[in-house]
Amino acid sequence: MATGPPFFVVVVPGFGGSVLASEQDGVVWDSALGSVVRRLVDPDILGLSSGVPDGVVPAGLITSTHVTPWMTVVHGYDALLGGAATLWGSGAAIDRGDPARRDDRADVVGFAYDFRRGVEQAAMRLAVDIEARVAARRAAGLATRVVTVAHSMGGLVARAWIARFGGHEHCERLFTLGTPFLGSLKALDVLANGIGTGRLRRRGAAAVLASWPGTFDLVPRWRCLPTAAGPVSPAPRGRATRSDDKSDTSPGRWPREATASWLDARQVSQAAVRLGEVDDAWAELESHGGVPPWRAMVGIAHGTPQHVVSIDPLVLSDARPPWLDPSGLAGDGTVAWSSAVPPGCAFSDPCVWPASGRHGALPAAPEVLAALHGLVAPHPSGDRGFEQWVGIRTDMPEVLEPGQPFRLQASVVGHDGSLVDLGGAVVVVTVRALTDEVPGIPVRLECTTDGGGSWEAKAVLDPGFHEVTAAVSGAAHRSPPAVVQRVAVAAENAFP
Repeated sequence: MATGPPFFVVVVPGFGGSVLASEQDGVVWDSALGSVVRRLVDPDILGLSSGVPDGVVPAGLITSTHVTPWMTVVHGYDALLGGAATLWGSGAAIDRGDPARRDDRADVVGFAYDFRRGVEQAAMRLAVDIEARVAARRAAGLATRVVTVAHSMGGLVARAWIARFGGHEHCERLFTLGTPFLGSLKALDVLANGIGTGRLRRRGAAAVLASWPGTFDLVPRWRCLPTAAGPVSPAPRGRATRSDDKSDTSPGRWPREATASWLDARQVSQAAVRLGEVDDAWAELESHGGVPPWRAMVGIAHGTPQHVVSIDPLVLSDARPPWLDPSGLAGDGTVAWSSAVPPGCAFSDPCVWPASGRHGALPAAPEVLAALHGLVAPHPSGDRGFEQWVGIRTDMPEVLEPGQPFRLQASVVGHDGSLVDLGGAVVVVTVRALTDEVPGIPVRLECTTDGGGSWEAKAVLDPGFHEVTAAVSGAAHRSPPAVVQRVAVAAENAFP
């Protein structure tokens, strides 16, 4: 083990971010888009029966580019694992979560879990895993404190571990990256409409996803469904509400109150109770000063489903409703900003940091690595630069059907979501194909502008993964970080 910081790092991936395998079928969940789709429409492979073991076990983190059931493209966790290892300079040991190659004394650990079974089971497994590692490291004279970096659903797992399963005794610091503390409207979308896009949509996958408690752990925990009076607010700002919360008088209906045939109200209610118990335990721990310092990285600049337009059929909208305050904020493309702000916190709280990347790119975001390095070499001011923050807002599809034109819209926004004038600066968009994770030569796309601060680029991309970069050129000052997002173009036979 390398000499380094007085802690070790544990990376907890998001929903769909762990490899799953079984003795009978081998790998049943990995990074290949076609195989994911095939298995999601076959209940005999990944479907769950209540309380019945199916022999599927986690077998490591997905390190390469992959597509989640939400049709979000995640860059993989290799960059995060490798970036965390640089805290030790050189020689750090990395355990990527494969049980066949387990290293209890590793400096950087990937915690793989069966995301189908939900937050609570994963948190209990994390508790057992950490206890074993702490014991092994203590016996070897190594640091036993844990810095936890958790992406998306992994933040819910880490929070439950800390609040309910003894994690507060070991956790030195918690970083959450785009965690849907109040849920995501995309969970409703897959339950209602299945997965895929356009003519490649496969509605049969909805039945398999509906058999997973983990899917329901991501259903929104606010009155998100419209009433006869119309659509409702995207989320109560910074506060999780529960069905027994008498103080919540906001309009709209709870997901459990939906009469749509595609939504199991019982599972929605059970998930809300489970997560509500975590909220209560966290609040109790916090009241005694037992919560570790933490930072929530929140995407605010990208087009994200904000509200439900209709229930049956389910229709979501990215449009920012006029009642959303601050009205210019959006999300990270998958999780609305108001859901990624931790319960009990406000967007302006010091623990909340705006992030420039989209949801799938957050594990590889430069802000995350900078925050980790700040633990061993703190910035003199410790200031998150909130008032000065600028970022590139993007609206783009992340998964396209064959022949579907790729279209990206971009603008530069400030911390409140308002347009920022960078003088004569322009937005430059490049795209390059990825072959076995190796990027090809970047090609600059032609960008047009409306003259009001927005740019647009279009292209027809070949099947496969592509890396799209939107950057600002010519800014005299306050140039925002580039947005790097990977896009998947399905082949004709990708969705069986």
